[in-house]
Amino acid sequence: MPIKNALVPIDSEDSVNIEQKARKNPDILDKPSGLRYLPLLIWVVLFLNLVNSCSNSQKLKLAIQNKPYIYVQTLDGEIVKAKPVDSLHREEVVVKKFGENWLKVAYTWQNTGKPEQDDHFVSENGIQYPQSYYLASLAIVPGYREAYMKSTFEKYRKQFPFEKYLRGEYQSYVRIFNEPVITPVKDEQGVIIPGMWDVKIVATRTHAQEKSIVAHEVLNRVIRLRAVKPSDDMYLWGDKTSDLGRLLNQMQKQGLQILEITEF
Repeated sequence: MPIKNALVPIDSEDSVNIEQKARKNPDILDKPSGLRYLPLLIWVVLFLNLVNSCSNSQKLKLAIQNKPYIYVQTLDGEIVKAKPVDSLHREEVVVKKFGENWLKVAYTWQNTGKPEQDDHFVSENGIQYPQSYYLASLAIVPGYREAYMKSTFEKYRKQFPFEKYLRGEYQSYVRIFNEPVITPVKDEQGVIIPGMWDVKIVATRTHAQEKSIVAHEVLNRVIRLRAVKPSDDMYLWGDKTSDLGRLLNQMQKQGLQILEITEF
C-alpha cells in the first residue's frame, strides 16, 4: 500500500543540474519574488495621488482668492461682474458712507405742505414722526430702535417739537464735517469682532424757519454697525419713486444694521 506524503528520491542527474545552476547563480534559490513589493507600490502610488490632489486643491483655492472678480447671475437673470468677499466683509468706504447717509436722512426734516395731504409723517405708538426719521429708524436693531425713537421725541418736544416740522413751520439740515472715522469693535479681551464697526461722525444740524436760522445743534454721533444679510426688493424701507426712497433702498442693500447710537 502506498504511503502518503512519501519523499520522492531525486535522480542523480537532476541533482547535478541544480548544483550547477546554483554555482552559476548563487542567489537563485534565495531570490524573492517581485510580487512581494506590489502592495507597497500600490500604497506609494495612492499616497502620491493624494498629495497631488491636495496640492491642486490648494492652488485652486489660492487662485479663487487672488481672482479680482467673479461673474454672478442676479435674480432677474442678468450676469454681472462682482468682487468675491466674505459674508462679514464691508469696504471701509461703504461703512463710512452708510453712517453718514443715515445721520443725514434721520435728522433732515423738511415739509412745506400739510401732513394730512402730503403724508410727511408716520405714526407709531401714538407719536407722529417725520417720515425721513421714521424710515431711517428701520435700520436700527429692533428693541433698541423703539427706545431710541422715544428718547429722540422726548429730547426735542420742548424746544423743537415734531409738530412744527410736520406742519412745515421749521426745517432742519445736517452738515458733516470731515470724513467719518471708522474703528473695528473689540470684545472684552481686546479681540476684534468680525463684521462690527464704530463710525464716528462730527456734524452740526441747522434749524430754520423759512429763510431765518433759528438754532445750530451739535450732532456728533458714534454709530455702531454690524454686517447683516442684505434685504431683497420685497422688503425695502422706502419706495423707488423718490430720492429718499432710492437712497434708503441703496443703504438697505449694503447689509448693515445699527446696534447703538451715542453722542459725544
